[in-house]
Amino acid sequence: MNTKKVLIADDQNLFATGLKQLLEKDGKISVTIVDNGNKVPEKLAEELPDIVLLDLNMPGKNGFDILKEIRKKYPDLIIAILTSYNDIKLTEKAENFGADAYLSKDATIEELREVIFNTHNNKFYTSEEISYKIKKYTPKADNFVKNLFITQREKEILQYIIDGKTANETAKELHISPYTVRTHRKNLMNKLNVGNIAELIKYTYENNIL
Repeated sequence: MNTKKVLIADDQNLFATGLKQLLEKDGKISVTIVDNGNKVPEKLAEELPDIVLLDLNMPGKNGFDILKEIRKKYPDLIIAILTSYNDIKLTEKAENFGADAYLSKDATIEELREVIFNTHNNKFYTSEEISYKIKKYTPKADNFVKNLFITQREKEILQYIIDGKTANETAKELHISPYTVRTHRKNLMNKLNVGNIAELIKYTYENNIL
């Protein structure tokens, strides 16, 4: 069996180096690690691996941005999300963006080996165990997850809020109704779990949404 080349994109050094040691133990897998999303395309251009194990939340580009970028350039590359986020919405998002697998960081080393050696681009993979966790686990979303689900239109509305525009002024600028603007504002506050415009603005600055 040929040695499989694996790229781990993860900024948690202890996790990534420990996983590298476990995967390389029998000499059938070689592993390279990058700790910043911006480094992934550069590393792929240097030497294309057989599979990328991609974290979602890391410095630079997040995992979904990287997934979309490299899937277009490398349609046959196996890309597996390896994350601590056991969230069904994120799983669906990963599949829609072209990932081949979605795995929890609680996965066993045997399951990871199975994905590395046997996953192909014709079917999205989650094991029964991980699928069960994803469906049953309902965590309180952290800021990273919340921000992923803000739409482009909501970001436009948010910018007008930051600029001090009223709903009527925003509606005129965007050629939509004031009611639609207010609906977007309400949806934003619900998604980000804030109670008023002041808290919405504060959250925006603290989490670099725009």
